[in-house]
Amino acid sequence: MGIHTNIFEGETVDQLAQRMIDHILKWKSLDAFTNHQVNQVLDKVESVLKPLPAMLQLEHPITVVGDIHGQLDALIRYFDVIGYPPNVQFLFLGDYVDRGAKSLETSMLLFCYKIRHSQMIHLLRGNHECMKMNRLYGFHEELVRKRDSTMWRKYQKVFNQLSLCARIGQNILCMHGGISQNCTSWESFHALKKPHTPKTCDDGLSVDLMWADPTQDKCSAFAMNTVSF
Repeated sequence: MGIHTNIFEGETVDQLAQRMIDHILKWKSLDAFTNHQVNQVLDKVESVLKPLPAMLQLEHPITVVGDIHGQLDALIRYFDVIGYPPNVQFLFLGDYVDRGAKSLETSMLLFCYKIRHSQMIHLLRGNHECMKMNRLYGFHEELVRKRDSTMWRKYQKVFNQLSLCARIGQNILCMHGGISQNCTSWESFHALKKPHTPKTCDDGLSVDLMWADPTQDKCSAFAMNTVSF
């Protein structure tokens, strides 16, 4: 590992991110990279995401992708069929981690692309990017097994900087969950703030944007509900 590290001594985080992309696409693992290198990428992507608003304003053409849930092979197949950044603009709707076996590699691939091509790949927050969910549904266990619990906590800082929704053009609104009954205009979304604590993940408009799933059941009005998992 020492020899491997010395070869790339002095590389920038952007160069490291590109090297991670190439390695993940070829080997589907991050075994060649140290915890320090992974943490460097996490720090960088946090700084890239932090200035972004809770609602992104995007333009066509763009490809919208739903839940990935640690399915690295599926994500790579999407890219193989549709194209890779920066040749194609992508909006991902969240739920990058949990359930699948390669949540670390999947999320890091997306984060590295965000670092390298920030204007062509956009990442929203799903309910599994909330601490209470990824603590219980596999991501914490995966990170402790592959890395350590300290890295899991650093991941939460990155997740806290993900945007909640995106407006494409003038008429299309995208989010992981659904639209709150309290949203009455575009101004409601412009006023959104990113939730930075477990409590604020479950409050106000944020909870519906990350949690509310559409239903085919007939209903005549909004009904009170509680977040559950």
